[in-house]
Amino acid sequence: MSQTVLGIIIGSVRKNRESIKPAKVLIKMAENLDCRVKILDLLDYGLPVYDESHPEAEKRWIQDILACDALIMVFPEYNHVASPALLNALDYLREYELRDKVVGLVSVSDGNFGGVRGQAVLKASLPTFECILCPLTVAVRLVDKAFLGDGAYDKKYESKFRNLLNAVLNLTLKLKSK
Repeated sequence: MSQTVLGIIIGSVRKNRESIKPAKVLIKMAENLDCRVKILDLLDYGLPVYDESHPEAEKRWIQDILACDALIMVFPEYNHVASPALLNALDYLREYELRDKVVGLVSVSDGNFGGVRGQAVLKASLPTFECILCPLTVAVRLVDKAFLGDGAYDKKYESKFRNLLNAVLNLTLKLKSK
């Protein structure tokens, strides 16, 4: 059986995005596991507001999604929903491009709820893509205090990230073995 390809989507394109900090920790942890990590940073794709007029950006985004066996989306919550950049990127996908992929969610917020309302929006919409949502999620509250710019972070997130990574990868392996 081939090595699992885990795509980690960085779901913000803002200049001073806080979600990049926990994403980097998650990526580093994933690189130490038995999987190949593929970083899908929405900032690198240049996807315009969905209008189907940028076929090269769209093609690269879709090819990268298809190359992954599983995904973890790391995204901020803006105004009680997932980031517009992530929602826009999902608009470019058709249901079969996520079909049977395990998807994990990591939301971040500078507030006390850690982006759980943004997770709720994705939990409601992602099943239309026929993907498998990992029941375990991570909500990073007070992200600017939990993850500092120098790489330091609140160690309670280490076990949360490890548990999420293991859950996503184990579920993916079970599905691949069928």
